[in-house]
Amino acid sequence: LTPDRIEQLESIEGWVWDILDANFAYSLEQLKKFFELKKHTKVPTRYTDDDNYPLGGWVSKRRADYKNNRLTPDRIEQLESIEGWVWDAS
Repeated sequence: LTPDRIEQLESIEGWVWDILDANFAYSLEQLKKFFELKKHTKVPTRYTDDDNYPLGGWVSKRRADYKNNRLTPDRIEQLESIEGWVWDAS
């Protein structure tokens, strides 16, 4: 892409280059909101938040990914930076 096209794309509100990173960041923010409300991170698997986001499924998947060594060190660090985060929610 030319610098002009890159600039045009980046001028669009909400534009992201990496949708997976953007989704992870959004989910982390939703998890932080959950913690603020509930004071824990043991999100029930079928929990959907007020924004209709399936946070419980996302959290369960991250824990399974961790157990199966499928999370990057950066993502592990981001999750562990959330107050109250636990890998084993049982």
